[in-house]
Amino acid sequence: ALLSAFLAGAAASAILFLAQIIVGAEALDFRNNPAFRLPPHYGRGFALFPEVSTFAAHATIAFAAGLALVLHRETTPQRRRRIVLLISLLAACLVLSRSTTVLVCLPPLVALALARTTRASANTLILAAAVVLCFAASLIVFLQSFYIERLETNAATRSASMRLASILGGLTPLASGEVFGVGIGRNEAIGLRAHEIARS
Repeated sequence: ALLSAFLAGAAASAILFLAQIIVGAEALDFRNNPAFRLPPHYGRGFALFPEVSTFAAHATIAFAAGLALVLHRETTPQRRRRIVLLISLLAACLVLSRSTTVLVCLPPLVALALARTTRASANTLILAAAVVLCFAASLIVFLQSFYIERLETNAATRSASMRLASILGGLTPLASGEVFGVGIGRNEAIGLRAHEIARS
């Protein structure tokens, strides 16, 4: 139920993202306070999130989850067809987002989806090779057609560095066990830690 709700939310967000590109982000922004309205951002939509890269991160996770479901042996044919439509929609949104998150986050998540859902055999090797080739071709098209403007400036390098730092920062609790400086599961220590930081 959680996975289905997550994918349904991704579909709704992708549809709204494309609608904002077609109609214009400002036309679909319901807020009446100009200070909090979404500014035009290189012709990109914002979907259900306040920033393009946030949408791209969630769409990337949903794309990888959908790919894993498509490749999974226990997925029914009817559900597989629905998920193929969803990941096709998400792929179009990710290309149009022109976000560095696509380049930084999508390759390892696609590799993880392949690793978790395929076993070593001739058929799965051919399938994995086909997926990788399609994915590589899509990234090349993305770089040459949609991302070239950002490569011409320092925006691409700066954005990639920020994404990598975010990923490494998010993964550190898995290695160190640290959350808020007190460790995973030690919720009772968070208040004391916050008090110590405030005093210092």
